[in-house]
Amino acid sequence: MGEKPGHGSGFFLQFVTICIRNNILYIYLLSLILLKVFNVKNLILILLLSFSAVAASSQTKSNITNPPVQNDPEAQHRKLIDEQLNAYNQRDLESFLMTYSDDVKIYNFPNTLSGAGKDYMTKVYGKFFNEAPNLHCEIVNRTALGNTIIDHEKVSGLMGGASMEAIAIYKIKNNKISEVYFIRK
Repeated sequence: MGEKPGHGSGFFLQFVTICIRNNILYIYLLSLILLKVFNVKNLILILLLSFSAVAASSQTKSNITNPPVQNDPEAQHRKLIDEQLNAYNQRDLESFLMTYSDDVKIYNFPNTLSGAGKDYMTKVYGKFFNEAPNLHCEIVNRTALGNTIIDHEKVSGLMGGASMEAIAIYKIKNNKISEVYFIRK
């Protein structure tokens, strides 16, 4: 009743589907078009369904672009490395060490072992954090594949004001960093 011929509820369902798939600009434009097609009595229904479509669209897009971390191992690994990086930049040795396995191995790429275990990490990074109060690491680029995170890092605030670039390859096992390979210029 009050609808023009050929523009029944099927047409309106198509409108709602389009709204869900697209952003609010399309919803606004389609609402204006539908005001010409439907009479003013249906305006409230159109607006309510439009806002519902926006809410549904936002929820759907959020779930697609930002999957829950617990269901995405690579996202969990990225989060772990972010925690490690934040602790490093704050020179918080305890939080930094929490991201590593007890038997972590540190290598100079490709396979030269420079140290192993949290005792080694405590000795090396404890001294490093104390002697470099302006220490800061910035991620230039990050790649994740399976249980491996590869970071291109710029480290500044080293002793004497020095800085350096490095590639850090993190291997993750049981949600802890188990191996790190460094490539330095």
